[in-house]
Amino acid sequence: MGAAGKEVTKTAAGKEPRKASKSGEGAWVKTQQYFRSVWTEVKKVHWPTRSETTVYTGVVFLTVIIVGLLMWIFDSILSFFLNLILK
Repeated sequence: MGAAGKEVTKTAAGKEPRKASKSGEGAWVKTQQYFRSVWTEVKKVHWPTRSETTVYTGVVFLTVIIVGLLMWIFDSILSFFLNLILK
């Protein structure tokens, strides 16, 4: 029993559990735990190979070009008809 009549619990190593001080030590421990868990999740990510990345980039560029061309065509057609109506 402790000095005030309360039982003091100890960890398996025989030491008293650490308590977070008011100086922000608890926040530091939480920050470390957060970044450890982030690193664990990053290691689980399936990263694409260089060739996969090249193919994906090509698909994105091709899609952007096709959508851009379609928008240009529709804009040109609508502009043509609008000019006919306004003249």
